[in-house]
Amino acid sequence: MKNNRRLIRKLTSAVVVFTAVTTSAVYAGGFFGGGFHRGDMMKPIERMIEHIDLSDEQGAQVEAILKNAREGLVNKGETRQRFFKQMIDNNPDDLQYMAIAEEQAEAMSVEVKKQILRIANVRQQVYEILTVAQKEELAEHIDRKMEKMKNRAMKHGH
Repeated sequence: MKNNRRLIRKLTSAVVVFTAVTTSAVYAGGFFGGGFHRGDMMKPIERMIEHIDLSDEQGAQVEAILKNAREGLVNKGETRQRFFKQMIDNNPDDLQYMAIAEEQAEAMSVEVKKQILRIANVRQQVYEILTVAQKEELAEHIDRKMEKMKNRAMKHGH
């Protein structure tokens, strides 16, 4: 009986750690492409516009949009650590364990939603300053990139 309890505690601990690591990876950006922005969620937008020829005025406008967006960022590391600590502190033996886990999941989903909306807002602002030809050029680049990603996934059996 004691061995079963020990095994259950070890398994529960492993599940909690796995969940925490997975959630941290999602929140850190792994969900959005393997953490491609390396701490700066504006990097994908910068990379996106590198593939089109911007005028000097457009370049200045994009820089201002990105600078403004970066000023409003919260420290993701602190947020991630706070969520991780809350998940670890939640005791599986507690009667309210699942209710607390549900609340934590909701809080994390709110943070991820904020990130997605912030990126969408910046992307929309950038698109507003592009010409029709630049938007078409960018759409072609994105289509090529998506095709490469699809081929890579198929090659690896995903």
